[in-house]
Amino acid sequence: MNGTDGAVVRRFRSSPYDPKRVFVHGCYIFSGAIFFRRELIERVGPFDENLHACMDFDYLMRIGDACAVHVRRTVALFRMSAEQKSATMRSTFLRESHQVRWRAARRSARMRLLTLVLDVRDSVYLLTHRFRYSRAWSSIRGTHRL
Repeated sequence: MNGTDGAVVRRFRSSPYDPKRVFVHGCYIFSGAIFFRRELIERVGPFDENLHACMDFDYLMRIGDACAVHVRRTVALFRMSAEQKSATMRSTFLRESHQVRWRAARRSARMRLLTLVLDVRDSVYLLTHRFRYSRAWSSIRGTHRL
């Protein structure tokens, strides 16, 4: 990730795809670095156009236990800015992530309870968003694995 001046603000190392981890952490894999085989897209269907913030999260939940290959090198970068969706649509992210998890939990009371707990956690994350993506946080925490 680069700041507006081109300096690296924070580095993330991606982890292999795990549907259980996606449920808990959301879309922890940068969606610009995900490639899908046509067969998977034909099986899962298109992105949900009713979602505006969590369509990648929803898609990763829907692909379930699909075979995934983790490439251990950088294939994409992104720049943080005050105008991007994660900065301007916080309440939409919260609402849609709840919707995606609730749908994925289906009939499991345990998973629905976990969804409610994660809603509280996500609310705290959204309230502290600016600090967590600052240089100050990076100097305290260093490089993160998502």
